[in-house]
Amino acid sequence: MNELMMQRQTMTSVLIAEATEKNHFDVLKAIRKMEPAWEKVGKSKFACTSYIDVQGKHQPMYELTKTECLYMGHLEYWY
Repeated sequence: MNELMMQRQTMTSVLIAEATEKNHFDVLKAIRKMEPAWEKVGKSKFACTSYIDVQGKHQPMYELTKTECLYMGHLEYWY
Protein backbone atom coordinates (compact mmCIF):
# COMPACT_ATOMS: atom_id res chain seq x y z
CA MET A 1 0.00 0.00 0.00
CA ASN A 2 2.75 2.48 0.90
CA GLU A 3 4.51 1.71 -2.40
CA LEU A 4 1.34 2.54 -4.32
CA MET A 5 0.92 5.76 -2.37
CA MET A 6 4.52 6.75 -3.11
CA GLN A 7 4.07 6.04 -6.83
CA ARG A 8 0.91 8.13 -6.96
CA GLN A 9 2.44 10.75 -4.67
CA THR A 10 -0.54 11.00 -2.35
CA MET A 11 -0.94 11.08 1.39
CA THR A 12 -4.02 10.40 3.47
CA SER A 13 -5.26 12.70 6.19
CA VAL A 14 -4.58 9.87 8.65
CA LEU A 15 -0.90 9.83 7.67
CA ILE A 16 -0.77 13.63 7.78
CA ALA A 17 -2.15 13.51 11.34
CA GLU A 18 0.47 10.95 12.34
CA ALA A 19 3.33 12.86 10.68
CA THR A 20 2.34 16.18 12.26
CA GLU A 21 1.37 14.65 15.59
CA LYS A 22 -2.07 16.21 15.30
CA ASN A 23 -5.47 14.71 16.04
CA HIS A 24 -7.05 13.32 12.86
CA PHE A 25 -10.27 15.18 13.68
CA ASP A 26 -8.34 18.47 13.63
CA VAL A 27 -6.67 17.60 10.32
CA LEU A 28 -10.08 16.83 8.79
CA LYS A 29 -11.40 20.13 10.11
CA ALA A 30 -8.47 22.03 8.58
CA ILE A 31 -8.88 20.31 5.23
CA ARG A 32 -12.61 21.02 5.13
CA LYS A 33 -12.01 24.64 6.12
CA MET A 34 -9.58 25.27 3.28
CA GLU A 35 -11.34 23.20 0.60
CA PRO A 36 -13.31 26.17 -0.82
CA ALA A 37 -10.05 28.07 -1.39
CA TRP A 38 -8.50 25.02 -3.05
CA GLU A 39 -11.51 24.69 -5.36
CA LYS A 40 -10.73 28.18 -6.69
CA VAL A 41 -7.03 27.42 -7.17
CA GLY A 42 -7.11 23.74 -8.11
CA LYS A 43 -10.51 23.68 -9.80
CA SER A 44 -11.47 20.52 -7.89
CA LYS A 45 -12.42 19.19 -4.48
CA PHE A 46 -10.20 17.01 -2.35
CA ALA A 47 -10.67 13.26 -2.73
CA CYS A 48 -12.73 12.09 0.23
CA THR A 49 -12.72 8.40 1.06
CA SER A 50 -12.89 6.31 4.23
CA TYR A 51 -11.00 3.82 6.32
CA ILE A 52 -12.05 1.24 8.89
CA ASP A 53 -11.04 2.14 12.43
CA VAL A 54 -10.08 -0.26 15.24
CA GLN A 55 -13.76 -0.64 16.17
CA GLY A 56 -14.62 -1.73 12.62
CA LYS A 57 -16.43 1.51 11.77
CA HIS A 58 -15.99 3.45 8.55
CA GLN A 59 -14.40 6.83 9.22
CA PRO A 60 -13.84 9.67 6.73
CA MET A 61 -10.39 10.54 5.46
CA TYR A 62 -8.95 12.51 2.58
CA GLU A 63 -6.35 11.40 0.08
CA LEU A 64 -4.36 14.44 -0.97
CA THR A 65 -1.95 14.75 -3.86
CA LYS A 66 1.56 16.04 -3.33
CA THR A 67 0.51 19.48 -4.61
CA GLU A 68 -2.50 19.56 -2.26
CA CYS A 69 -0.30 18.58 0.70
CA LEU A 70 2.16 21.34 -0.12
CA TYR A 71 -0.71 23.83 -0.40
CA MET A 72 -2.03 22.72 2.99
CA GLY A 73 1.43 23.05 4.52
CA HIS A 74 1.50 26.77 3.79
CA LEU A 75 -1.77 27.59 5.49
CA GLU A 76 -2.44 29.02 8.90
CA TYR A 77 -5.30 26.55 9.54
CA TRP A 78 -2.91 24.19 11.32
CA TYR A 79 -2.42 26.56 14.22
